[in-house]
Amino acid sequence: MNTTRTITKQKQRGMAFSGFALVPETQILFIGAMACTRHRAQELTELQKQGRLAFLCLDEVDFITGRYLSKIEEAITELVEERHPGGIYLTAGCQAALLSTDWQLLIDKMEAKTGVPVRAHTGCHLCGVQHDAGAADEDSVDSMVYDLLQKAERSEEVSVNVLTTGELAPDSELRQLLTGAGIRHINLLRECKTFAQYQEMARAHLNIVCVEDGGEALGQRLQARLGIPYVVLGGVYGAEALEKAYQTIGQALGVTLDTAAYRARLEEQLSQAKDACGGSTVTVEGSLAVAKWLYEAGLPVNRVTAELNSDNQDLQSWFAASAPSVKVEKAVGRQGGYGVGRPGYGGQGRGRGEGGGRPEWAGRSRGEGGGKPEWAGRGRGEGGGKPEWAGRSRGEGGGRPEWAGRGRGEGGGRPEWAGRSRGEGGGKPEWAGRGRGEGSGKPEWAGRGQGEGGKPGYGGHGGRRGTPAVQCGYAASTELLRQLTDGNGGMYR
Repeated sequence: MNTTRTITKQKQRGMAFSGFALVPETQILFIGAMACTRHRAQELTELQKQGRLAFLCLDEVDFITGRYLSKIEEAITELVEERHPGGIYLTAGCQAALLSTDWQLLIDKMEAKTGVPVRAHTGCHLCGVQHDAGAADEDSVDSMVYDLLQKAERSEEVSVNVLTTGELAPDSELRQLLTGAGIRHINLLRECKTFAQYQEMARAHLNIVCVEDGGEALGQRLQARLGIPYVVLGGVYGAEALEKAYQTIGQALGVTLDTAAYRARLEEQLSQAKDACGGSTVTVEGSLAVAKWLYEAGLPVNRVTAELNSDNQDLQSWFAASAPSVKVEKAVGRQGGYGVGRPGYGGQGRGRGEGGGRPEWAGRSRGEGGGKPEWAGRGRGEGGGKPEWAGRSRGEGGGRPEWAGRGRGEGGGRPEWAGRSRGEGGGKPEWAGRGRGEGSGKPEWAGRGQGEGGKPGYGGHGGRRGTPAVQCGYAASTELLRQLTDGNGGMYR
């Protein structure tokens, strides 16, 4: 029986409107009914405590009479007078959209009155997230964080903007290449501490676009408005394409980037991946671009699942014309099929119907492995579990029902490690909390978020991953190939 290896490219999701707080010394004004404030309440409350966000809660009379417009004007004026921001971002509930609010007219009026730039976010009206838009949509948060940059002359010394909402580690590939070539001024939005420092990005000589989706559109918009040329590095895979991108960056900056070591590592990893896939086929989840690169590199790609839309129509056409044997499928649901699962098993719910599960078992829970649908519910009756172990908790694997609760006493876990958290695998009880101190994680990585795998940067609040790192260049391609050689991508028969 043939074995299929799976390689998964995680999509970089768009930010919520709290991402506007990355622009230093600005204010966010949330406009809507009191009930609207419950969405992403924790992070919004944190921003309010930091003095970065204000709520303008309106009632039905305000909207019916049109009085909400004058109240917005009053709120903007008050924010300018009291907090002296460099700019203001407006985000509103659905009421303003239903009333066809003319945001541009309001913005023009307030900018003339206050002298402070104002922008209105007209995307998602609940929490500002536009998961599928990314930087391609000029109204997305990922794009609007650069809207307050004012056109300026180029800096005397060569400087570069790395366009991403993530972090660029000191030892990252891109930073090492740039600093090694003598580029000292590397600007990142997340590293700007003042509004004046943020404005220095408008004086850069080159934009290196590291966002995964919509990079070309973002680069073009900033070039048209600020006159800064750009090179797209995000979403570029394979040695040949990356070498071309880095050569273009070097030519634009008048330097030579020494990529030999990074390219050698990628080519070595590719050779190992080919050996590991002998007699197997490869399924790619999450990216047509990755699938195209692997197919052209000689790997036995036979199936790819990804979001199919107008933004990747050219790649869809390429597969139809140049690789008709590869089955291209639309990913089902936002969460799709994780790990070794197939996308059809994910459903639209919050849960995951993975492994050998059937799609009808999906929903809010997980009926995984060899589980039976009646074991599903809000909890997980997985593997060889028994239905009576299901519920809100997980009595998994060789677990015992009395270890269940709201937490997870899994694998070889001990019952006293259970609770609201997860003290899993070789974890120690003191690593538990509301979050996850898993695998080789350290206790200080735990919290409300996830300190998984062993990477401290994954901590945070509310189970969300923490600050994302920039994922592009040779290193990103090399890490994807490691899923095939190290087994992280999973296998199914």
